[in-house]
Amino acid sequence: MWRRIFILVMCVIHICCIMMVGCDRKPEEPVPTETTKASTPTPTPSPTPEPKEKYYGPDFAKKAEITVEGYEEGPEPRPKELMVDGDPYTRWAFKRFPTDVIFDFGAPFILSKAHFTWLETGRIYYYELYASYDGDDWVLIADRSNNDEGYNTTDSFDGFYGKYVKITMLDNEVQNGWAAINEVDIDGFRFVDSPYKIDIQERIIEIEEEVSKEIFIENCNLDGLYEAKVETDKEKVSDGDILKVLCGDVEFEYTIKIK
Repeated sequence: MWRRIFILVMCVIHICCIMMVGCDRKPEEPVPTETTKASTPTPTPSPTPEPKEKYYGPDFAKKAEITVEGYEEGPEPRPKELMVDGDPYTRWAFKRFPTDVIFDFGAPFILSKAHFTWLETGRIYYYELYASYDGDDWVLIADRSNNDEGYNTTDSFDGFYGKYVKITMLDNEVQNGWAAINEVDIDGFRFVDSPYKIDIQERIIEIEEEVSKEIFIENCNLDGLYEAKVETDKEKVSDGDILKVLCGDVEFEYTIKIK
């Protein structure tokens, strides 16, 4: 009997020891699992739009798109760009008469003057100058078919409103077949996005109310080579006053009306 009691006690002691060891053991910490982060695609920057140059400047010819029927290719090329490069000693040249040179100004403007520098002091060129609003209907604005001036010629106009100018080269006095222009300067002005209602043909400017002369001229948004003033003895521009624009040697007058 004592033997059975002894065995029973030993079993109880053994069970208690096992339970104590289990209580002392620390729970295993979970092993962190590597998480693969989804790669964020790098955004592609949008291309920066190229700024478009506004068509401003005193000499409209230098920023116009020029069309010619041809040019001398060799031994020294004389392309169309040389007639507007500011150098009177370079030139466009093409062996053909008659031939046309067309300037597209991109937007209509009020033509005031065209100045030409020709090849040689003693050589006279014969030409006609046309202007057009749409590129289809042309108006003769200068007739130099019987020209007697060499090297430099200047043609002034009474403000033809157009987008295109065409030079028709007819001949030169030596009749060698070569058309050539060293330099072209075209003066004019335009009203650029003015808040006023402007009748170019009738030369009338309508405004809502009387304003100071300074604000009026600023709001006209004139562009080009010009001098502008309001002819009035009052501090503010009012009905019946006159805007005078001097462009080159030509003065333009616009009557101001209040609605």
